[in-house]
Amino acid sequence: MKRLLFLLLLIFFQLSVHAADGRYRLETAYLHDEASTHSIDSVQSLTFTPYQGALRLGFTKGDTWLRLRIQAPERVWRLDRSIRGACRC
Repeated sequence: MKRLLFLLLLIFFQLSVHAADGRYRLETAYLHDEASTHSIDSVQSLTFTPYQGALRLGFTKGDTWLRLRIQAPERVWRLDRSIRGACRC
């Protein structure tokens, strides 16, 4: 169980490091569920609270859900017109 938790934390921090690159946009939000009644399916329709930087809630009872949205930059395609004579029509 400790190994699984370590692996998940490692993946989370790796994603945040890559998302912190200026080319990517990272949106972070959290939801605290005191009663621990929500599942991954039910929590998707609830409203999350956005935050920036480190999330510090202290010691709380219940579950805290995190939502990360990582958006890659849009690629801008250019046509290279420097190839001349490629078509001899």
